[in-house]
Amino acid sequence: MLEIQPNLIQNNALEVPAKESLAFTEFAEKMAQEIAQKMGVRPIYNLAIVAIFQNDSAYLKEWIEYHKLVGIEHFYLFNNLSSDGYLSVLKPYMLNGDVDLIAWPYQTDSEGKNWSSIQRAAYLTAVKLLSGSVKWLAIIDTDEFIVPVESDDLAAVLSEYEEFGGVTANWQMFGTSNIKEIPSDMLLTETLLMKAPQNFPENLHVKSIVRPERVLMCHVHHSVFQPGYFAVDTNKNEMAKARSSIVLVDKIRINHYWSRDEEFFYKTKIPRRKKWQEEERHMFERVNNCNQEIDTSMLRFAPRLRERMEFN
Repeated sequence: MLEIQPNLIQNNALEVPAKESLAFTEFAEKMAQEIAQKMGVRPIYNLAIVAIFQNDSAYLKEWIEYHKLVGIEHFYLFNNLSSDGYLSVLKPYMLNGDVDLIAWPYQTDSEGKNWSSIQRAAYLTAVKLLSGSVKWLAIIDTDEFIVPVESDDLAAVLSEYEEFGGVTANWQMFGTSNIKEIPSDMLLTETLLMKAPQNFPENLHVKSIVRPERVLMCHVHHSVFQPGYFAVDTNKNEMAKARSSIVLVDKIRINHYWSRDEEFFYKTKIPRRKKWQEEERHMFERVNNCNQEIDTSMLRFAPRLRERMEFN
């Protein structure tokens, strides 16, 4: 089986309950049980990622290969109604055991107001599915790259935080770098080098790497934990919100390639976010703010990543 189809989906239960309701948690628990039955015996992983994606086939291989470089052992990917060539990209990783692909065909409403529930339901399902079989689970998007700053070994960095429920990392927001389209023989991470200043306000947003068995509820950027546990920032200060008070990028950061190139920004990002009621002028302001300074830190990975991507 290539793409796991939970029975709830097969039975046309195509609405995610409101995230504030008890039914939301029950939905995630039932989904996790059904997915577990279809997966069968699962390996134990030290470090994995869960992400939800839609029509990202052009970017998935680099995202996966990069994260394998820094120590990610497995990927749990929730496919949200993709209609591009995602399966041709993911099939080799599914066959070699790197990726589990889960159908998540929940439609956003006309104003995009239920998108948070769709995301959070996928994350909570993954947390319940993976409790006991994954030690560390990063909850990120496919336009986000986890960067261990002082080493290439993310697991070694996380070993400093084992007593906590999770650890958060701040964004570094990248723009289009005024690149019309990333050449087919170039990496996104070696082409898009322009970003916002380190302390740009949107960089106060964090994403989380959690211990699944300690999580009670998932938000998009942070989690709520079982009694006795909480998340911390990389300085080990308690973090219970989606935004930090300062931007910390000394140990781990999340490079957020929010707009990707201009082709993606104009054809995909703007229409998607307009559906979510974001004004176009705000998107242009954001991408301009994210094209302010050069950051070449990802180039240290380029030679090995190009080799994995089979670029000459």
